[in-house]
Amino acid sequence: MLRFRYITKAKTSPRGKDAILIHAMPEDAAMAERIVNAILGENDGIRYACWLAEDPEKVFAEYTEPEMSEMQIYLPLITERYLETAQRYPDFKMEAVSARGLFVMPAILSPSLIPAYTARFGNIHVTVCNSSDIGEDLRKQLHSLLMDPQLKERIRRHAFTRRLFLSYRKKDRAEALKILKSIHDTKEGAAAETWYDDFLIPGRDFNNEISEAMASSEAVVLSVTPNLMEIHPDGEANYVRAHEYPDAVRTGKPVIPVEAVEVKRDEIISAFPNIPPFIRLGDQKLLEDALKNIPAEKAAEIPDDKKPYLTYLLGMAFYMGFRVEKDVARAIRYLQDAADCNVPEAAEQLFKTYKEGYEVTRDTAEALKWQIRTFEIYKDREPDEKNVRRMKQILFDEGMAGVLSLNGRVVESNEYCQDLIDAIDGIEPEDESQMIIWKAEALLNQGDIDFGNPLPNRSDEVNLQYMLQMTKEAEKCLEDYYGEEDDYYWRVSSMIQSSYSDYERKEKNLLRANQYMMVAVKRMRQSLQIWPVYENRFKMAQMLTNLSGCRYLLSFEKGQSSVMQRNYREDSVMFSNEAIKIYTQLYNERKEPSCADNLAMCYLNKSLAVSDRSEAKAMVQKGLEVIAMLENDYPGEGQGTKRKLLHAL
Repeated sequence: MLRFRYITKAKTSPRGKDAILIHAMPEDAAMAERIVNAILGENDGIRYACWLAEDPEKVFAEYTEPEMSEMQIYLPLITERYLETAQRYPDFKMEAVSARGLFVMPAILSPSLIPAYTARFGNIHVTVCNSSDIGEDLRKQLHSLLMDPQLKERIRRHAFTRRLFLSYRKKDRAEALKILKSIHDTKEGAAAETWYDDFLIPGRDFNNEISEAMASSEAVVLSVTPNLMEIHPDGEANYVRAHEYPDAVRTGKPVIPVEAVEVKRDEIISAFPNIPPFIRLGDQKLLEDALKNIPAEKAAEIPDDKKPYLTYLLGMAFYMGFRVEKDVARAIRYLQDAADCNVPEAAEQLFKTYKEGYEVTRDTAEALKWQIRTFEIYKDREPDEKNVRRMKQILFDEGMAGVLSLNGRVVESNEYCQDLIDAIDGIEPEDESQMIIWKAEALLNQGDIDFGNPLPNRSDEVNLQYMLQMTKEAEKCLEDYYGEEDDYYWRVSSMIQSSYSDYERKEKNLLRANQYMMVAVKRMRQSLQIWPVYENRFKMAQMLTNLSGCRYLLSFEKGQSSVMQRNYREDSVMFSNEAIKIYTQLYNERKEPSCADNLAMCYLNKSLAVSDRSEAKAMVQKGLEVIAMLENDYPGEGQGTKRKLLHAL
């Protein structure tokens, strides 16, 4: 039986993550560790679980065992030791692993091993990793392989108007990328699929793949440089001259030669019979004319109502580098055009891009702008259960309501909550119980008023009564719930208790506030036992922080014995420690500014409750370290908490 161990970002559960089996021999453990760090170290590293076999050699003999089928990607690290071991298992084939439903993605660090690899496994495409940045090529392959297959199919079928094959020498890659950009800068080539060898699928015979790609193309773009004339030491012509160009001529494919580097044209014309006139790189008019002569794959008449979604698909193609070169700046322009035409998927992608800082400068304000745009697109659609579900997810699960409130936009947050309530009331859903619990959460969020940032033109007393009213309405709403007591039910139920606790705390009824928060924490633990997702753990950390505060304040109540005071403070420290542990893990998973800010506040709260002055000072210093980390990731964030920490210091 095969046994594996997993490694994930921030030591999170592998449940629901893309499973990558890194097959490395024991002697190559250090290199395997570098690959793991490269994969998990990315912004989206949280989505992966890297698995390693306890006995790597057994994988060669037992790759048909059921445990292998739980993996999505088989990533063998091709080294001398791997090849030596593979020789002892002649029945082991990459194709057989692929046939079991795994993507096969061999990685090799030394090109000198390619002949031995080819001799053992045939012409199976292998990713050659750059030793200075071992993860770059692997990340590209992972993003392509694990891209939503339905989205890939929609892009392949609908996004492109022409299909081109780019033929070039490997050593001319920089020039080839310039040609691709020039093609996509033209009107005729803007939506052209441009296949080149970056799209070879790992684990497949590259000769067959190249032939298939050329056969499905409508024209071949030839990168013309002096390297086309090179002959290998064995006397063989290079692959472009010996195979790709002759195949293009034989199959009648139009050839567009683009002179990327000045060449001796007579030599090229002699070596490449019937080659058409050259187009110098940068001559966009001639390139436009050449592309215009290639019949478009699809009819030019696309219905106006379909164009924005096709623009979104084209943007995603450039964003992921799928069938075109990866070009995030170009992708963002297409995505913005599509979002402006009410394509919610485009607005959502822009939100994620700016939130995660994926190949753009991380920008929380820009991210929030596109998150709001996504919500508004769904809000303005004809209300149905699917659209209402997305509104709820954006507002609560993805944190839009909370971020608005934290940024002083409480009125907007409340208005969007009301939009959700109105949308819920406006439909007749199949699952009414689900809508009841969504409405309860919306009511709670309307009443969740930070009194440092209350609703305008209202006194604290009016705001406090509004909080109580919304909480009671949410509780009444939940009384009508008849569905399963799942994680979401327990989460909303705990939030009701937490809201009552906040009310009692504002009214200075600390014992009642403490009792409500104890119930809230207990119910939140039940939610976490069912589904320990990020949002539930974040909510738990908030409740633990509030409970810690209640315990600390109770230690000052009149009539307390010294023993009770000490017990309350010890409880406060205990709950702070639990919250700190959760916030630390959450920030390692996602660099969310609210998470770091709350973590720093936890250290400040703990500093108040500990009895030792030097320990209290150390807690404040830890809080300042967290704020420094936050400022590095998000300049300008956390200044209010920083002032409080400096004051305490």
